[in-house]
Amino acid sequence: MRRTALLAATAGACASGTYRPTDVDLEPDPDSAPDDVALATSLSAFDGQNPNGAWQVVAYDDQANDTGSVAGGFSITITTGPAAIVVPANDGNSDGPGTPYPYPINVTSPGSVTDVDLVLSGVSHTYVDDLQVLLVNPAGGKALVLSEACDEATVVNATWTFDDAAGATFPDDTPSCASGTWKPGSYDAPALPAPAPAAPYATTLGALNGAPAAGTWLLYVADTAAGDGGYITGVQLQVATDAPPETTIIARPKRSTTKRKATIAFTSTVFGADKAVSYQCKVDRKKWRSCSSPLRLTRLTAGKHKVRVRAVDGSGKLDPTPAVTRWKVRP
Repeated sequence: MRRTALLAATAGACASGTYRPTDVDLEPDPDSAPDDVALATSLSAFDGQNPNGAWQVVAYDDQANDTGSVAGGFSITITTGPAAIVVPANDGNSDGPGTPYPYPINVTSPGSVTDVDLVLSGVSHTYVDDLQVLLVNPAGGKALVLSEACDEATVVNATWTFDDAAGATFPDDTPSCASGTWKPGSYDAPALPAPAPAAPYATTLGALNGAPAAGTWLLYVADTAAGDGGYITGVQLQVATDAPPETTIIARPKRSTTKRKATIAFTSTVFGADKAVSYQCKVDRKKWRSCSSPLRLTRLTAGKHKVRVRAVDGSGKLDPTPAVTRWKVRP
């Protein structure tokens, strides 16, 4: 859909200056205004649209017997924000893939995938029904997350989280694509342009479970029809795996000290879907006990000391390789 901001001067003198767009009960001349436009009275009507291509300024006089000119011509100042993906890659006058195509996402998590969610932020597009979004894992599994959904809706700066566990599926015929968390919504599955893998495609993210998580995931975004376009400013992949947590000590005593107290701080990386984490500590020859960061020790005796720390994730998995720190207390 093409959009037009209707600009008109207020009654009276029109001195040089900077003005907000104004519409004083004017209607465009059918013979002068562009066809198939949605009229607006604010320049914000262009927000969220692909700026590339030819812009037009149409000036018309709605009364006879007066003439004028714009002797100095005109200029347009456009402010754009960074985009992770522009779709389609051209000015919207034709269909096709976005750019980059594909969009690569590097994942370093160990283990096999148990859950994956996709977050697209800053989504703006003038005709969402044209969008296709395909996610491919490093093993070649492919899930069509979005295709021909949301009727004829236009979105500006939406954030969509695609999650198989969401309460509702991304809408089909409803002309609203509000920010939110949705099950994937694919209502037609035409093959995406090469080099995207060929159809058929799975329509749930769960189809990507079970494969190794580490590697380069590929996101293919394409536009199926000419005349509209948009962009995505952020892409985030949330991958959970069956790997146990990893513990890291981030603050420790000096290797040799006269101090009879010590502070040890630690953190962890949790790879499971349940991000809850707790810790267990083993001080010297004592038993493992629950602890939290920072661990503070007092009344230490002279000699060598060792502390081991292991994280426990929300499902009860223990870090099999606890983090260790060693130091010596001098007399």
